[in-house]
Amino acid sequence: MSKTSKIFSLFVWVTTCFFASCERKAVDPPETGTEPPGGDTTKIPPKPQYYDENTWIYEQMTMNYLWAEEMPDEDSTDKNLAPIKYFHSLLYKEKDRYSYAKENYEEIADYWNGQMEAYGFRYKKLQDSAGEYKVVVSLVLKGSPAEEAGLERGDCIVGVDGTKPEPGNTEDLFARKSAVFNLVTATDSMKTLNMAKRRFQVNPLQHYRIVEWRGKKVGYLVYTQFLFNYEAETQRIFQYFKDNAIDEMVLDPRFNPGGVTPIAEVMASLLGPDLGSTAELYHSTTNAYESQQAQQNGTVLDTRRYFTNETVNLSGLKRLFVLTSRSSASSSELVINCLRPYRPVLTVGGHTYGKNVISTIVKNDKYSFTLMPAWRSILNVRNESAYGVITGLPADFHVQENVLPYRPLGDSTETLLAAALAVIGGDAPAQKGTRQANVLDGFHHFDTGTSFLGNKRYNP
Repeated sequence: MSKTSKIFSLFVWVTTCFFASCERKAVDPPETGTEPPGGDTTKIPPKPQYYDENTWIYEQMTMNYLWAEEMPDEDSTDKNLAPIKYFHSLLYKEKDRYSYAKENYEEIADYWNGQMEAYGFRYKKLQDSAGEYKVVVSLVLKGSPAEEAGLERGDCIVGVDGTKPEPGNTEDLFARKSAVFNLVTATDSMKTLNMAKRRFQVNPLQHYRIVEWRGKKVGYLVYTQFLFNYEAETQRIFQYFKDNAIDEMVLDPRFNPGGVTPIAEVMASLLGPDLGSTAELYHSTTNAYESQQAQQNGTVLDTRRYFTNETVNLSGLKRLFVLTSRSSASSSELVINCLRPYRPVLTVGGHTYGKNVISTIVKNDKYSFTLMPAWRSILNVRNESAYGVITGLPADFHVQENVLPYRPLGDSTETLLAAALAVIGGDAPAQKGTRQANVLDGFHHFDTGTSFLGNKRYNP
């Protein structure tokens, strides 16, 4: 029996527990050159290079993978593949855009704890009216090296160590540990910043304020990641909104790729009606192994999760506005989809990523790599979960972030907030600005490029 560390994340608790895995009593293949009994001189094929690692991976996927029944038969798999490649060879590509594995467990753990080693900014890839490629800063995280260096939302990056960003080199330029950045500011002035990546703690509560708009008080919160340890500060902000009797609420998770589910449950409960702790927020489907285990044990597998008791919830709201982009994923989508049965939730911006599954971390201390397969699918109380597609949750009011220069977050003229305010005021959203650009994709890209924190995080 092996002891396997399984750490639940995304829509489940980030806790560590140990369990004895039910390993098959398969006999390992003989070593190279071993002759079978009876004098037969036929050579038996050598044991695959990664036989032990990949046998463990297949077993764990059988127990923990949402689409385990769609995996190839174990005998048909190639256990000579390096473990990460073997893991990906098992995935159900028709539906699975979410499962991944990493050699470095600490990189995964750091992300779910909000520990980043980065410059600490996000950017959009654009093309101006003349067809020129633009890299424009869309977010500068609080407490990051980028903020300390003086980087601002709306800055256009025109050089990194003297090299102009192009579609084919941007991620490589930002992968550098330190660099000199040449920038054109939102006011068309030039500035140069020396920046070096360092490890820092993300504060997901990026910005909040109350906007006075046409006789209404509108609460606004930029929320960048669902992290533990910020519940008290979040509740304090909602207390501020409640004390000031806001009339409307705009949640801004356009930069938010998800996080731990208990915090999504808290956020949904703060934004929803006062339902106590007995109303279902969501439930999930299970894979075949979990269902079989429950049947064998004579137990009922209850996957329902409920609203939490929040004394400062905005129960008086009649509706909720959410600003979205393709970077809004996972727990961000859970809040939208699972609140909709209880109150109108209107999205403004772009379509979301489309991650409607729970993922789980599976690790064995014997091996260096870590698995994070899709584990369960998530459904709201009306059994709705149709957003697990490339187009995610569509925007109720489609607005592109193509107006330059980018305005500060919370500014009533900022493109997405202005669009939400227009709807609140009874008008149709309109995109106005001195310059417009073509958005090349819907992401707010991480400055770490295509690593775990990059756009290919869900499936390298």
